[in-house]
Amino acid sequence: MSSTTNYSLGAVLAGAVAGISVGAFSALYLNPAKTVRKDLIPFHSAQGSHVMQSKSKDDHDHAHVDYHFERISHDEARARSKAFAQFLTMRRSLRFYSDEDVPVEIIENCIEAAGTAPSGAHTQPWYFCLVKTAALKEQIRQAVELEEEVNYQRRMNKVWVGECNILVSALPDAFIKPYLTEAPYIIVVMKRSYDVEPDGTRKEVYYPEQSAGIASGILITALHNANLTTLTSTPMGAESKIRTILGRPAHEKVYLLMPVGYPAANGTVPYRTPDQLRKPMKDIYQLY
Repeated sequence: MSSTTNYSLGAVLAGAVAGISVGAFSALYLNPAKTVRKDLIPFHSAQGSHVMQSKSKDDHDHAHVDYHFERISHDEARARSKAFAQFLTMRRSLRFYSDEDVPVEIIENCIEAAGTAPSGAHTQPWYFCLVKTAALKEQIRQAVELEEEVNYQRRMNKVWVGECNILVSALPDAFIKPYLTEAPYIIVVMKRSYDVEPDGTRKEVYYPEQSAGIASGILITALHNANLTTLTSTPMGAESKIRTILGRPAHEKVYLLMPVGYPAANGTVPYRTPDQLRKPMKDIYQLY
């Protein structure tokens, strides 16, 4: 992708849902006439739109660039939004994976999409570790299972454990996590509590919890759009061990583990009784 290409993840997903070909998508969303020269900085002022020659970082900290917006009709917006919502109803969290390999570029594209997430003061307090090496996946699994057994036996509320058992089975070995080694990849989402500049000075970040959560949501959606399955797993108690296994710095904390791949041939998802279905709109939304 060239540095001048600019289109939204929403447009990509909407195009995929609608079955638009890559060529047709490019014609709709990529307009070469709107590429911007890197040596020019367009901005708005009270006197109108202008283009100024680029200056040093300190000279244009308060400048803004033009926002190019492609307006569509309300009818098209309704169709896209409905198709997108229906597309996402097919997403399920999966615990049974094929060991079939996935081209790494597909997952990298999804991570790139996640990196477009908004964040507090644009500090982007996240990092994504893509783990393919079998030995590392095994170490992560062992660390998670060791802590998960303690979680199930002592740390977790019994009611919560009972509700989890509906999803993972009520067997004594429910803490076993085979998907962490069966899936061809694990994405370890890291949340940064601060950043470190090249000279070693500490740089503050803002709203890292919310920012990492938004990025993770976009990542899940991008993976689903790429015809891949995943699961969000919170490795309670194993965060520091996983960080050490991956050699990540102290200002990063494991936020989520996400196995990624294709479903196993005999893979299943939990049956949902009527009271376990996704909440209807009346229970999650109100117009004020």
